[in-house]
Amino acid sequence: MDVSSIAALATANSQARTQEQASLMMLKKAMEMQEQQAELMLQALQVSSPSGSSGGVIDTWV
Repeated sequence: MDVSSIAALATANSQARTQEQASLMMLKKAMEMQEQQAELMLQALQVSSPSGSSGGVIDTWV
């Protein structure tokens, strides 16, 4: 193996690691956004839930 091929492999390896790190950061950001959206949905459900006993039971008998 000559020096130029070693340098090319090192560069490719570095680029792959950088791309992997960027992908991981994007995945983490997407998961954080989904967590925030889920929390907002749960808050909206708590606000819109009916008070008292009406609407609390679903008849599933067929």
